[in-house]
Amino acid sequence: MKKPTDTGAGADPAEMKAIIDQLENLLLDLKEKGQGMPVVDKNVRAMLSFVWVLKFGISDLAETG
Repeated sequence: MKKPTDTGAGADPAEMKAIIDQLENLLLDLKEKGQGMPVVDKNVRAMLSFVWVLKFGISDLAETG
């Protein structure tokens, strides 16, 4: 059984963190460009909440790995 800190075969937490950071930046750019559009604001906010969960989970692994 895998431990919570197991990253899996070939997984690179630092590389995953970089991709997650890119996602966050793209979503923030989208939010800025769609300013005033409720559908964009609502969906970007929802997606950012998932990105932030990933970010903090992977950040812990990247720092310890």
